[in-house]
Amino acid sequence: MPLTDKTIIVTRDVKQAVPFVSQLKNLGANAILFPTIEITGPEEPEKIRAELTDISKYDWIIFTSANAVSYFFKFVDLDRIDMKRKNIACVGKKTAEVLGNFNLSPTLVPEKHSAQDLVEAMRKYDISGKYILIPVSNLAAHEIENELQSLGSIVKRVEVYQTKTYQNPDKEMLYQKISDGLIDCVTFFSPSALNAFIELTGEEVVNEINSRQIDIAVIGSTTARAAEEAKLKPSIQPEQSDSESFLQALKEHYSDSKN
Repeated sequence: MPLTDKTIIVTRDVKQAVPFVSQLKNLGANAILFPTIEITGPEEPEKIRAELTDISKYDWIIFTSANAVSYFFKFVDLDRIDMKRKNIACVGKKTAEVLGNFNLSPTLVPEKHSAQDLVEAMRKYDISGKYILIPVSNLAAHEIENELQSLGSIVKRVEVYQTKTYQNPDKEMLYQKISDGLIDCVTFFSPSALNAFIELTGEEVVNEINSRQIDIAVIGSTTARAAEEAKLKPSIQPEQSDSESFLQALKEHYSDSKN
């Protein structure tokens, strides 16, 4: 198995990380769950519900994550609002799959799963003067809304869920394992998870990771930029920003390293 004897840290929210950890273990890895973030609902749900009471004016709804879809429909009643008439864009097939759980199909899923690719794909549509709703987390980047506004769209950002730093009690254990050279790779599925990791562990851990040349695996270009800003150099990045491609990139990296 390609990941035999590899110790890989998974920094995702616990609920989302469990399937990935299981897949890593099935490939022979010693996968350690070290969540750095937790996903929760908004602090003022009634305020969000009020903001989403009337979405009839929006021409497009953009979902940038599976969480955005799930939390959006906690506030929007499918029976009350005819979502099937809306143009819907999803960043990534996993997000589109979750949308399918609500019996909806996206109008647009870009071939590559990044914010920039979504904006490029939307250029093919007449979006100047169109109203666009983007349900996001409190820590979501403003890249998409800024780009769409520059193209003449009227964009509304609504924070339907929160991403918080998880105060992980195992950070001393992690630092010790890194210092002892027992970690091969640290994986990051989002800039928020990476930034929370840095906040939790500190610059000393970053220096130790670099000095020991521990692999940094990121799910996409946005997370890669966040890693570089934190002085961590990604060595593993899939072509597509989804869990399956991420897993494949890890397999290929460690298969190649054995040759």
